[in-house]
Amino acid sequence: MKIKWTKKEEEVLKRLYPKADIPFAEILKVFPGRSMSSIQNHATGKLGLHRGKSGEINQEQLIKLEKAFKI
Repeated sequence: MKIKWTKKEEEVLKRLYPKADIPFAEILKVFPGRSMSSIQNHATGKLGLHRGKSGEINQEQLIKLEKAFKI
């Protein structure tokens, strides 16, 4: 069953996905119930995002995002 992406999830994905220094395992933690392929497909297909830019987000910020955006 497909679960529709919320605007909140998309905003978080837009912030995290392009950052090459954030491992996929960490991104998965922010989106419980979603598979990595679901995340990748939505990021690249629907949102047109690409990995590879150096990140401006640190581990502390990532932990705050995980807590704030647990879905």
